[in-house]
Amino acid sequence: MKFRSLSAVAAAVLIAAGVSAAPAQADTTSRAGCPGGAVCMYEGNGYANNTPEHIWTSYGFHPLYNEYGTRIVLNNQYETSAGRAGAYMCRSWDPSTCNRVIEMGFFTYVYIDPINYVRLTPSGG
Repeated sequence: MKFRSLSAVAAAVLIAAGVSAAPAQADTTSRAGCPGGAVCMYEGNGYANNTPEHIWTSYGFHPLYNEYGTRIVLNNQYETSAGRAGAYMCRSWDPSTCNRVIEMGFFTYVYIDPINYVRLTPSGG
């Protein structure tokens, strides 16, 4: 499921019409209880009444402890000067084990048992 902000759609319409738009602003829209700029994980198969189990807001590796079963992971990060911010599911802190990316603005169901880290990056998603 792709989320798109109204401001991005409005800017696209203005650009298509030949109207200059101001520089893009960070989207601070909260989605399913996940703050703008964050990556969130929800317990169970739904959004748990819009209450994330985990909220990550900084780049790098974030360890997971005692997590089992299926989770929803939502990448609600902003686009950066480096590109589209990515969220990766990793088996270890070694980037070569990060084989599943969740692109910016998307969510996915993740079988979390083999995943030990969530990695946020300013590009790649």
